[in-house]
Amino acid sequence: MASENSKRRAFVAITAALSLGLSCAMLEVGLRVRSRVDVDGNVFLGSGRLYPFHLPIERARELAQLYEARGERTYFVYDSDLGWTVRPNGSSDDGLYHANERGVRVGEARRPTSLRPAAGVYRIALFGDSFTHANDVPFEQTWGHVLGEALRERGVRAEVLNLGGSGYAMNQALLRFRKEGRALSPHLVVFGFQRTNVLRNLNLIRLIYNPDSGLIFANPRFVLEGDALRQINWPAPRPAEIPALLADFPSWEFAPYEFFYQPEHYRDRSVFAFRSVALVSAWLFADFTHKRKDYDFFAPRSESRRLARAILDAFELETEAIGAELLVVNLPTRKPLKRLLRDRELKYQDLWAEIARDFQAVDPGPELVALARREGLDTLFAPVGGHYSGSSNAVIGRAVAAAVEPLATRR
Repeated sequence: MASENSKRRAFVAITAALSLGLSCAMLEVGLRVRSRVDVDGNVFLGSGRLYPFHLPIERARELAQLYEARGERTYFVYDSDLGWTVRPNGSSDDGLYHANERGVRVGEARRPTSLRPAAGVYRIALFGDSFTHANDVPFEQTWGHVLGEALRERGVRAEVLNLGGSGYAMNQALLRFRKEGRALSPHLVVFGFQRTNVLRNLNLIRLIYNPDSGLIFANPRFVLEGDALRQINWPAPRPAEIPALLADFPSWEFAPYEFFYQPEHYRDRSVFAFRSVALVSAWLFADFTHKRKDYDFFAPRSESRRLARAILDAFELETEAIGAELLVVNLPTRKPLKRLLRDRELKYQDLWAEIARDFQAVDPGPELVALARREGLDTLFAPVGGHYSGSSNAVIGRAVAAAVEPLATRR
């Protein structure tokens, strides 16, 4: 009897082991079928990246070669001081974006920008990222253009210069103001604040922050020394230099300042040959991304929050030094607007409240939410690219005009 029980237990154990092994094998096969591998060997399941992560070395080589091959045809161009900027007199491949001789986004006619505003004209200069540049819509639908038209309807002779840059961090907006904006003598400097700018302030090489980016450039970021800003990674490395930097990244002198590079996520281990193990490990320790989801970028004493505040303080001081004023505009993107539609606070609500308290600021968020409730959230964004649609740009432009009118009329 004991022998039969032993045999039964052994049979059950073997059956269970075989079932488990078969399940694991089927899971492994399924993961290999469903996953994709990029040019650098990164394995993705949907949008989630499995361990080990790989630096985008080959992607950088491809983009660097493409950038060099295209020569004068690129709309965004390397700049040693800014990392990248809008090419003077440049146009995008699809004909959607055009810049004049000063790199200001303009309509197809490429209206020039004089060094100084005409007498009696209130000059406004916009700085920020792609949501300020107004990617995905033609010039006539950008919120900067709508702002100018709305002010003229209110009786204000206004000129709006769009100096936004795709993918910009806050520091790059400030650096562009220093390099190109100050000389244009604006009466009002408008900074379009978008929440991911706070994250980008901590990034050095754009492809590390966003491997799917087509931007083969680097950010000459600021670091804090006490409460003072110090610039590093300047002059910014050229596109042709970036693949070599990535290939030997840990030895680069500025690697410790790349917030989105954590060496432990890039260490290969033999167990990661099993994608099921790689999947579970990436879920447990990185939430499938290098974006540091375990870190609160908006916490009051965080490095990111302190750096964002220091950049805004510098922006205001340097704006006032040329006799101008600074206005900060909140630009809530899809995820923040989803929270607002559910009557939840923004994740950066505390930071925005601080900005609204300490700086001149305007928040078009309520008007955007009202539009989303009437017409649906998807109508607020372009179907390709994910930036604001023409209707959203119109709402923002009019909201900013209402805030700017009293500033313009009191001069």
